[in-house]
Amino acid sequence: MADVLNGPSVALYRLFGRAGELLYVGVTSDPRTRWAQHKAEKPWWPDVHRYTLEWRSSRDAALKEEAEVIVRERPAHNVMGATIPPTRRAVPPVVRLPDPDALLSIRDITVHHGISRQALHNHRQHPEFPVPVATAGSSRPRWHAGGVAAYFTAHPKRPGERTDLTRERDNGALPTDE
Repeated sequence: MADVLNGPSVALYRLFGRAGELLYVGVTSDPRTRWAQHKAEKPWWPDVHRYTLEWRSSRDAALKEEAEVIVRERPAHNVMGATIPPTRRAVPPVVRLPDPDALLSIRDITVHHGISRQALHNHRQHPEFPVPVATAGSSRPRWHAGGVAAYFTAHPKRPGERTDLTRERDNGALPTDE
């Protein structure tokens, strides 16, 4: 019997959560390897409970369909090609920040601070980002709301500004390849 994970060319895949919600749509010629990458890199991977594969004869056809599916079906964790920012999808308006002692999940932080999951992942790499609090009965990270708020106060958002480039001390010009 043929292995369904090794199809004719390129697969369009959908990953679903426990309640059937669409979490992610992608394209790959090697689902096992791609999913291993997701498992290693994506905080939402533990939420995946089911997948579908639709094999296409060309990568171009699969990529075109992927873009259409992202716009039409609005998966929770796709960022590329999405017309609605991830933090604005079916999220109730935030009226106030939670009590400083409250424990926040990744989703709570993205909602309350108006950032994407990817931006939060980047902030979590910063040495001053608060350490998660261990909670009984859960392996998912949680943070004290006060510590997270203090971090974002000290590190305000700078939309559109590249923060990975350093300026030269003498004249403020960006470094060149010369």
